[in-house]
Amino acid sequence: MSGWAAVVRVLEDGVTEGIYPGAVAAVAVDGELVFHEAVGLRSVVPTAAANTLRTRYDLASLTKPVVATLVARHRARHGLDLDAAPRGPTWKHLLGHASGWPAHRDYSALPADQIPTAVWTEPLERPGGLRAVYSDLGYMALGWSLEDLTGRRLDELVDAVRDELRLGELAFGPSEEAAPTERCARRGLLVGAVHDPNAWALGGVAGHAGLFGTAADVAAFGARLLHAVERETALGKELACFWGTPAASEPTTWRLGFDTPSLVGSSAGTRFGPRAVGHLGFTGTSLWLDPDARLSVALLSNRVHPEVVANPAIRLLRPRFHDAVREALTGT
Repeated sequence: MSGWAAVVRVLEDGVTEGIYPGAVAAVAVDGELVFHEAVGLRSVVPTAAANTLRTRYDLASLTKPVVATLVARHRARHGLDLDAAPRGPTWKHLLGHASGWPAHRDYSALPADQIPTAVWTEPLERPGGLRAVYSDLGYMALGWSLEDLTGRRLDELVDAVRDELRLGELAFGPSEEAAPTERCARRGLLVGAVHDPNAWALGGVAGHAGLFGTAADVAAFGARLLHAVERETALGKELACFWGTPAASEPTTWRLGFDTPSLVGSSAGTRFGPRAVGHLGFTGTSLWLDPDARLSVALLSNRVHPEVVANPAIRLLRPRFHDAVREALTGT
């Protein structure tokens, strides 16, 4: 077996191995979609429904690179000192997970209007800029800071960049075509409603989670960013800077808005170039970009449906999938 058939087999392995009920993958090269495949089921409960290329997924933390792109876009158009502090941590520290805030806090029991104060007053666990610790708090604060800076709601800002970059239906939920996620005691079966508790408590619109989209939407997002970087547009120059800049003084794979491949065990596999950037989402989503190959690869699933299960197999499947994509493209 070779080529794209091998990629499909990896996707189907995710179903047979119980990693997810279904998935959709999209691969774009030079901005053109060269692979687009759906496998498995969109839903298991309350009824089984086949997956399609049109299935929208809860993108979870893939919201973060979109929000980071909004910051880069604003900086390209209006200027912005990344070393300035909107309130507490600097823009740079928020973008690069170096705020000093803890990895996670659950604020979902608070009224929505009290959550921003709770985040901004959260005690630091380390000095800002010292160490990168992946945290939703920084991107929650980043979303509010963008709203303060622009005078516009975060969903409006995302809609504007979606239309500008031609990203289809990428938007904050809800959606009847969305793949369901968790069936939980507190909220029932989540269909078209954001899975993340903090984003849910904030009404589904937040800087760290809340976006929904198709695999084609996500691959197109990556392709548009790569095009901007290659053409050295104003936005592209900012993105290239973001992708090469860590916010922490200690060694880290994190850059501003995106992660980069680790030396061992990267979800991008072993065949992406040294300038690759990417991001994962808790619900089972990922986006990896390789500027040298002009390659954008989106893999979307609802691995948390119908229940959240600690299945480490997805950590093995993602690199297998990305290696298979590179093999299909290079013929090796």
